[in-house]
Order: sequence, then structure tokens, then C-alpha cells
Amino acid sequence: MGYYAENNNLTLTNTQSIGDNSILDIYASTESSNQVWNLYIPEGTHSWPDECYTGFDINALVLEFLDVVSN
Repeated sequence: MGYYAENNNLTLTNTQSIGDNSILDIYASTESSNQVWNLYIPEGTHSWPDECYTGFDINALVLEFLDVVSN
């Protein structure tokens, strides 16, 4: 995440604990609408996260990200 944040002049602006121990870090800039979101899911696998295991709706989170960066 450091690479993308640095190359887009972004800083860590928000850290949220979501679901069952997952962490969402949001990197943003006051100069542009660029953002990078990093979601850490403990014991996550390379499959689409299921709400019954993570405690949050990943589809809604992706749509929220797309709405933020498109405005």
C-alpha cells in the first residue's frame, strides 16, 4: 500500500475496525479525489469474503469505494 499511496501523494486518513477483527485503512489526498483502500481480513483466503464469516458485506464496501472515487 505504501507504493500506491506514495506515488499518488496520499496519506493514511482513516483506519476503521469492521466486521470480525478486519481493518480498513483509507489513504486519501486533500488535493485530488484519488484514494487507496486496504482491507485486511485476518485468516482471509484468496476467495471472495463471505459476510457470515467476516461480519461485513464486501459487495457494499466495494460499491462504496467505487462511489467515493467516481465523485
